Amino acid sequence: MQFAAFNDNDENIAVLADYKIIDPSNDYMPLTVGNSWSYDWMKRPNGCITRESYRVVVNEGEHWYLENYRYTIK
Repeated sequence: MQFAAFNDNDENIAVLADYKIIDPSNDYMPLTVGNSWSYDWMKRPNGCITRESYRVVVNEGEHWYLENYRYTIK
């Protein structure tokens, strides 16, 4: 899976790089505490890896809380 993001008319592509699904489902976004997924961004400085990660951390009724972090390493 991939998606495009735009920032000041500059397009960047993120590609699904890794995921962990605790309880498999056919949902578009399987919301189970512990599920996680990460995207790698294609436009980045040479020799660097840029990753954006999400993890489902809490479910309170109809509310789901996600942890999100991004990093670039060289």
